[in-house]
Amino acid sequence: MADNTARARTQLEGHRKAVREHTRKHRDYPTQQDKDFAWKTIQNAQSHISKIKSEHPSLNSSESEDTWKPGDRTL
Repeated sequence: MADNTARARTQLEGHRKAVREHTRKHRDYPTQQDKDFAWKTIQNAQSHISKIKSEHPSLNSSESEDTWKPGDRTL
């Protein structure tokens, strides 16, 4: 079980990193199509974050990456 939790922790950080990267891209991209692509990527990563947190309650910390949406401060 500890191995699974360690793996989940690594995956969680990877998804949060993707959210951080794409919030910057969402801010900087010039076209709405590019912004939409970044937002879809963010939503996908947040979906994975939610799933990991539900399967591993010990990792249930709340970070800004977990709930970021357009209009929020860029991470």
